[in-house]
Amino acid sequence: MSSKAKRVVYIGKQADFGTGVNVDVALRAMSSYKMMTEKIKVEENIGSYAPARHYIGSVKSGGELSLPAAYYDHAPYLVSMALGDGATVFNDPDTTWTFAIPDATVDTIAVYSLEYGDGANHIVRGVDVFATGLEISGEAGKAWVIKVPAVGGATTKPAAHTATPSPTAAPRTIKMADTVLSIDDAWAGLGTTPLPKLISFTWKLENLFHQKLFAGSLSPNDYGNDVWAISLEVTVEAEHAVTEAEMDKMLTEDLSVVQIYANDSVAASTYEFQINGVYFIEDVSELDDRDGNNIIKLKYSGQNGSGNTGNLIINSALAAL
Repeated sequence: MSSKAKRVVYIGKQADFGTGVNVDVALRAMSSYKMMTEKIKVEENIGSYAPARHYIGSVKSGGELSLPAAYYDHAPYLVSMALGDGATVFNDPDTTWTFAIPDATVDTIAVYSLEYGDGANHIVRGVDVFATGLEISGEAGKAWVIKVPAVGGATTKPAAHTATPSPTAAPRTIKMADTVLSIDDAWAGLGTTPLPKLISFTWKLENLFHQKLFAGSLSPNDYGNDVWAISLEVTVEAEHAVTEAEMDKMLTEDLSVVQIYANDSVAASTYEFQINGVYFIEDVSELDDRDGNNIIKLKYSGQNGSGNTGNLIINSALAAL
């Protein structure tokens, strides 16, 4: 009997496009990954009322992949799908991952083999899997959530998984209880001025990577890049100087340097996640309320600010993808 309880999400890092690998990581994730076959019905004049022919134009796969209670241990996997391999520095016993928001050059794309299914009966396997975007959010009293719209090339429905790795036994959750959001006026002051009474945030990257399909292949087997779009929405109680100063920027062309920072130290390890960027404020919502207190939403759009485009930095026990 197929059971919801048996669903698994496995991945394995590929060395390059077109060369699938056995999976070796079990993510603590949710997914809607599925086969996506384009079947084309032929319209032709053959003296019949009945459609009589169709063909397969392309085969690929895709769907959302999310960490509903994101954890430091495996966060670099989803971020790399959207931003590339990143750079690492080993700081015994942990590794610091830096994923740059690109300016003149884009990092080497990170592609994976992915298997999603119920463990035995319904398995979808995609190769050349990466993400066309990245969304990270958090709400007071809960954990961060990381989501990517994953896309894959050549896709099969195998009878069994290529391997059955086990999930991380004791993941370290990225909590809003450990999160500070800071807003400053210059990159040199990054992380200096905390925003009081933060309720929630949603950070989103779009457009950086997309699939490409060429003649000679049934499935996408290449990728392209475009100008990225980054948005940030912050919900906060209305009554304090930092918020008012940001609202004043609606009448100027001044930029804001924002850091979202989570830290969870345990024993000899320090787990951290930073989202650093430069933005202009795009919109301020009308007053709303939360338990009778006034709240507002600050909406930002990312841009290059004097050569600074931002980055995501993760300190994790993960040493390699």
